[in-house]
Amino acid sequence: MIKTKNIFIFSIIIYSLFSCSSIKPQKSINPKKDYRIDWFNYNYFFLEAIKQKVLGNYQEAINNYSSALKIDPTQAAVYYEIAGLLSLNKDFSGALEYARKAVDKDKTGNIYFKLLLAKTYKDNNQPANAAAILEEILKVQPDDFLLYFELSKTYQELKKYSQAIRIMNVAERKFGIIEQISLEKEKIYFLIGDKNKAVKEIERLAASFPSNINYKALLAETYVNNGMIDKAQKILNEIENETFEDGIVYLSIAEFYRLIGEYNKTMEFVRKAFESENVELDIKVELLISFLDVMGTDKEFIGEIGKLIQIISEMYPNEIKVRAVSADFYIITRNYQKAQKELDYIVSVDKEKYDIWNQLINIDYYLNDLENMYRHSKEAVSLFPNLMEFYRFYIVSAYATQNYRDVVEAVDYVSSVPFYNQAIMMDFLHMQAESFYKLGEYEKSDSVYEEILFINSEDLSAINNYSYFLALRNQKIDRALELSELLIEKEGTNPNYLDTRAYVLMRAKKYEDALKTVDEALLIEPDNRVFLEHKGDILFHLNQSDEAIKYWQMARDKSGNSEILIKKIETGKFVE
Repeated sequence: MIKTKNIFIFSIIIYSLFSCSSIKPQKSINPKKDYRIDWFNYNYFFLEAIKQKVLGNYQEAINNYSSALKIDPTQAAVYYEIAGLLSLNKDFSGALEYARKAVDKDKTGNIYFKLLLAKTYKDNNQPANAAAILEEILKVQPDDFLLYFELSKTYQELKKYSQAIRIMNVAERKFGIIEQISLEKEKIYFLIGDKNKAVKEIERLAASFPSNINYKALLAETYVNNGMIDKAQKILNEIENETFEDGIVYLSIAEFYRLIGEYNKTMEFVRKAFESENVELDIKVELLISFLDVMGTDKEFIGEIGKLIQIISEMYPNEIKVRAVSADFYIITRNYQKAQKELDYIVSVDKEKYDIWNQLINIDYYLNDLENMYRHSKEAVSLFPNLMEFYRFYIVSAYATQNYRDVVEAVDYVSSVPFYNQAIMMDFLHMQAESFYKLGEYEKSDSVYEEILFINSEDLSAINNYSYFLALRNQKIDRALELSELLIEKEGTNPNYLDTRAYVLMRAKKYEDALKTVDEALLIEPDNRVFLEHKGDILFHLNQSDEAIKYWQMARDKSGNSEILIKKIETGKFVE
């Protein structure tokens, strides 16, 4: 179908491209003045204006055209050029003034000057004047197909629908019954509420081309839109098994079956539309989005949408919009692994969409896919360094995947951001302290734990880990004793705190107290392999080697297969 929109702009641009030759100014009436000087100056300004126009310097172009007019104010083309530039700059009243002058000065009846004048009348909300100019042009240019549509559109703006129909009838007599004219007439009749005449226009079109199945489908659609269901049904029964070059027809047929409640037929023709390469992808995606909005929990409908997703995924495997709507479908249907795959592809192609990264990382978190959560969140924080919400996923996943250097660096960065959530920040500091320990940077680990305890002196998790790490290293045992004692004061029945206290007492060479304390922990959790191993360590220091080996073996039987534990059993000695 021929599109009539923007005819004037197109026509005017075409004229501008071919109207750049300099125009010789009129001879001066002053016999003492050499007109060749004016001719030289005029051409200088005119050519400079063309140059500036091409460069996009519209105001400079206007200034130079104006200078040319001062030398020769009779040149219609210069007024035309200025009018066009003012129109581009949205100075519609100024454009109208110069467009009028262009037409007034013109002696040749140049239609492009009049086209611009018609456009500027419309820009200035004077459609009646625009229509009068277009009528003049049409008398001179009766073969200009698109001009009929522009004039009809102008009359419609004036609500002069009979005039709009008149122009379309003139066009029809000139060019015959053709689709564009019939559709325009149908639209006008619809605007004035004359349903019968609107329908008759499409009936005439279909009757004029009886072998054209697209026109039959168009007529069926017209019947549907006007409530003539029986007539539409009759036509569709004739053509529903045909193959349409214009795949959009399938959607019209699908809409008919939807209206009469035939669900299976509806989805059959929707699928055909999706399989057609002549239906724009955007239409398919928009239709899918509308389906997702109303999908609900009906398994049959969900299955049909899944088929449509499969069709366009195979047709457009690299289209981001297809991947995006597919991801939405999989999220709604809780197929998170497939959604993760779709979103992962999208961010690999287009890395700037924050919402997609956020969706993807949250799915990683839901799936407990720590490796992908680490990979995705690490890239996300590099792309959006000022968006703190990604850092929580990044730090947690880096810690879980033992990327400890990333943990300490990320926590340093986040701690420099004012007003970050204090509770979450404390969790980050815990992970940073332990990461420093895993990296063998013990003094830094101690420093972070001291910072945590400065903020909250009763953070029992920090107290437990800090004192235990000190005991493992056999350093700062007095500080470890002080901290582990606080654990027992606060929660003396917590078996993990009892075990930590026991290990610290062992390092302080208070072996009897250590044994008593670890036994208290084992009364609560008798099968805890760590507690069993620690009791063996304490017994060894009490010179009870056989008993120590017995408890080390018990720890091994509880899946305690560390290299150090195995070495203790093999050598019968305590190993650091």
